[in-house]
Amino acid sequence: MRIFFRNRLFLWFCFLVPAHQLFAQTQKIYLNPATAGAAPQSKFVEITRITPIDAPNEKINTNTSLFITSKYWILYDYFEKKIYFFTKEAKFIQKFELKKYGDPVIVYDGKNEILKFNIKNKNYILTNNDLVNIRANADKKANQKYFKNYEIDLKQAQLQLKNTPTDPYFIANARWYYNDYYYRSDLAIDPNTKDTLGYELELLQNNKVVRSFFPFNKTSNPIFRYAAINSGAQIYLYGSDTASIAYTARPFNSIIYKLDKDSIQPVYEVILPAENAIPRSVLSNGFKSKAAWENFQNSNGNIFFSINSIRNIQNYLFLGIRFMRNYDHFLYDKKESKFYKNKMIKADSSQYNIQLLQSGLGQYNNGSYYTIVPASALVDFYTKNKENNVAYPPALEQFLKSATKNSNPVIVEYKLKN
Repeated sequence: MRIFFRNRLFLWFCFLVPAHQLFAQTQKIYLNPATAGAAPQSKFVEITRITPIDAPNEKINTNTSLFITSKYWILYDYFEKKIYFFTKEAKFIQKFELKKYGDPVIVYDGKNEILKFNIKNKNYILTNNDLVNIRANADKKANQKYFKNYEIDLKQAQLQLKNTPTDPYFIANARWYYNDYYYRSDLAIDPNTKDTLGYELELLQNNKVVRSFFPFNKTSNPIFRYAAINSGAQIYLYGSDTASIAYTARPFNSIIYKLDKDSIQPVYEVILPAENAIPRSVLSNGFKSKAAWENFQNSNGNIFFSINSIRNIQNYLFLGIRFMRNYDHFLYDKKESKFYKNKMIKADSSQYNIQLLQSGLGQYNNGSYYTIVPASALVDFYTKNKENNVAYPPALEQFLKSATKNSNPVIVEYKLKN
């Protein structure tokens, strides 16, 4: 019988709430990555609309990021550094070439209907210690020179890219949470710092910290010293249907937390097999160097690192698990108390063989999810099923009559079944 390790990694960290209270509130869910189940996609998903991208004079790559605003569908091609604006019917409006601006962090400010492009100034090379000092004084005018910021006001009839002062929240490495609250996660270790108290997660309002969670020692935490910093580990919030409610998890910790405004509590504990658990000695002793951390990862590719991409939706819990050298997405069916591996959730002919859950859920907007699907997937299905009298939505059928594998992709809208 397989022995499961109760992955209570947080015992090695400081908490604001006693551990026995945390366990009293959590639901334990058992995940064996090697035996997580398979299922038909139609068990979980209903496709509600397929919209071909209407941009005959543009070549839109499939590997683009999708932003859904109140008025636009926006596609960002990271490799080509191009951003495209479409109506909600996928008709092309305008594009911007961004190569000359570097590698922007793109943020959609839904409260003010602004698309922000935050960029580090390539004329300055900043160390981790430099960034820590700069972020501690994010609203200081002198720190503006290390960054650049451009914005597109989506409320304006004519879309224009304008240079603006850098948002202090970007300088502080903070992300929007809800209303006028932001959050940041900084696991930096500095053996020489005078301020030894750090927090894994902080809430900010008006550029000031108003609530802190999960304290740790910034001078000596052994696991963060190399593992977290050199792997870019941070805490991220994942939203829900309620603006003030988000879900999160911590590096090296298999607890999923629910954050509601400024209150946090654990809701699920994902219990993994022993062979996936990080050894206690590693948590206690950490690593002596970056090379030691790299060697550990290379030798222990299936050891647990963190939980990401959390979506807690009605009967389902979606999550991604980062292991030392691989990453998998899983779906937990609460009614069945059963995990499914997303790679093994397959679409059939009733959904044109379109795979929607392979990498987790798509972008959420007003009760539906959206993802970009390459034309080649639909063209292949259409070609192979010409004699099978498949019924297609009118817009899709018209598209497939002339589409090729190199045609622009389509946007698929779908809902989760109850």
